[in-house]
Amino acid sequence: MVRETKGKFYIQFLAPFFIILLSRGESSEVRSGLFRIKTAVRVTDSVISATTAPSFIVCASKCVNMAECSSYNFNMDSGVCELSSKMVDFENIAAYPADAVWKAGAVKDCTKKIPYPLDPCTSSPCLNNGFCSSTGCNRGFICSCSPGWTGDACDEVSGKDCAELYLNGQTTDGIYTISPIDGGSSVQVVCDMTTAGGGWTVFQRRYDGSVHFNTTIDDYRNGFGDLNTEFWLGNNNLHRLTNQADQELYIHMECFNGSVGWALYDFFKVDDQSNWYNLTLGLYSNGTADDSLSTHNYAPFTNTDLSYPAALFPCNLYYGGGWWYPTGSGCLTANLNGWYRPSPGTHDDAGKGINWETFTGYKYSLKATKMMIRPKDFN
Repeated sequence: MVRETKGKFYIQFLAPFFIILLSRGESSEVRSGLFRIKTAVRVTDSVISATTAPSFIVCASKCVNMAECSSYNFNMDSGVCELSSKMVDFENIAAYPADAVWKAGAVKDCTKKIPYPLDPCTSSPCLNNGFCSSTGCNRGFICSCSPGWTGDACDEVSGKDCAELYLNGQTTDGIYTISPIDGGSSVQVVCDMTTAGGGWTVFQRRYDGSVHFNTTIDDYRNGFGDLNTEFWLGNNNLHRLTNQADQELYIHMECFNGSVGWALYDFFKVDDQSNWYNLTLGLYSNGTADDSLSTHNYAPFTNTDLSYPAALFPCNLYYGGGWWYPTGSGCLTANLNGWYRPSPGTHDDAGKGINWETFTGYKYSLKATKMMIRPKDFN
C-alpha cells in the first residue's frame, strides 16, 4: 500500500502493470478506480482536459475524480497530465502512438469508477423485488427484475405483448415496450387497451396516407413508419408474436363517409422468413365487414421487389404494397397495404387501393385501417 503524505489518495499495486486507486476529493467523497498502465504509449484522441501533475499517480487521481475520464496520459519529462474519455483497447495497443516519455493509464476492461462504498447494491437500487448484482461497469450494478417488471431499476411494467401489459395494470392506449419470450430484443409497439376488451398489439395502422406502403421487402421484414401515425410492425416481429401463443386477429376499417366495419378471426399466425412469412388464418368468427381474408389463407407474403416463384400472376407487381397474395389465378379479395387514395375513396382501378371486398367492393379504397392481435386465451 502506498500512501500520499497529505492523505488525498491511496494506491494498491496489484502487479507491475495494474493499480487500484482510492481518491478523496474536496467534498470528502471517496472514489475508486482499477487502472491498467502502459509505458511509452500515448492515447491522443478524445482528450477532455490537459493540466500538470507531479507524478503519474496524481494524474491518475485526477482521472478518478472526473466522471467522464476513462484513461489518462502522463508525460514523465514535463509533467503534463492529459485526461481522456477514450476506453483504451489494450489487446490492440499497437494501434496507439508510441512515445518514450509518455505513460498511459486506463480503466481496465469494463471496471468503472464508482463512489464509495464500492458495492452500489447496498442502496437497494432495484425496485419491485428486483435482484441487484454489482458489476463495476457503467452504473455499477445490474438489476434482474421480478416477473412483470423491466427497466434499469425494475421500475417499468413489462410484458411479452400488450395483453400481458393489460393484465399487469396498463389499461391506457399508447406506445409500450414489450419483450417477446424468444429472448430477442424488446420491441416498441402500439397497444389498443380499449377496443373489444383491450390487450391488442397493433401491427398495422393507416389513416391519412402519410407513410408510403409501396416499399421494399426489407422494410416489410423489419418494420417501417411511425408508431404515432402510420406503420407496419414488421414481419419478423409478427412471426415472433404469433409464435409465442395462439393469436386472434381483429381488423378495424373506416370509410371516408364515417362508416365503420370490423372483422374478427379466431386464429392468425405468420411463418418465418424461410417460409415466405406464410399466413395461416382461422375462421371468421364475428364482425360487420364480413370475410374477405379467408381466400388469402396459406398465401406467401410478397411485395413489389419480391415475387413468389410459383405464382401464376405477379399480383404483387400489379396491386402494389406488401401482402399475402394467393399464388393461384385470383389475386385478392382484400389488401389493406395497397395504394392510399384520397377522399372520397372511389376509383376505377379495381383492387388498386386499400380493399376489403365484402365491405366496400373493389372500387372503393378505405380511409383508415388497423390490424391487431391478442392471445386467444386472453378472456
